[in-house]
Amino acid sequence: MTEDKLKVLEELNLLETTSRFDFSFAGGILVILILLSLLLILYMHNFCKKVYYNRTDLILLSVVILMMLLIARGAYEYSSLIIPVFIATMLISILLDLRLAIVVNVVLTIAISLMINYDFKFVYMALISGTFSAFIVSKANQRNRLSLAGIVVSVINVLLVAAIDIMYKAGWETILRECTWFL
Repeated sequence: MTEDKLKVLEELNLLETTSRFDFSFAGGILVILILLSLLLILYMHNFCKKVYYNRTDLILLSVVILMMLLIARGAYEYSSLIIPVFIATMLISILLDLRLAIVVNVVLTIAISLMINYDFKFVYMALISGTFSAFIVSKANQRNRLSLAGIVVSVINVLLVAAIDIMYKAGWETILRECTWFL
């Protein structure tokens, strides 16, 4: 890399020369997260009044969301494909409300995609498998049905990752490596 190329990259803001905190980037993320929270609150106020007015349900919902964000942060160190957003969706669907679980799935997918630099495979996988998992466990009242739901979600994840990799013409080695995360 020559001095001229470094200067061009710096002029285009593609090369950061100082290691200072980017307040504008953090501010943008903060605004997006506040809007997502407001969206969730408005949804609950209008469509899930039982959860909105019940303190223990709100605490449960908050704990599930915060735990999922923490798990996502840790899991991303290995691969964005092992972030288990569907677990939060399943828990909310079983314990609170199916429609709320689907909305939380969308909110969590957007929030986590901010954390992992918008990995498109994660976004597709989280939206589709999270929504499937909410529907699969919505009437589950036995352990075998929950176990079956876990197996179905893992098969859906494998199919999604394989389909996305095939669409983008990834090699078979990549497809097999990424699909084995779910088995």
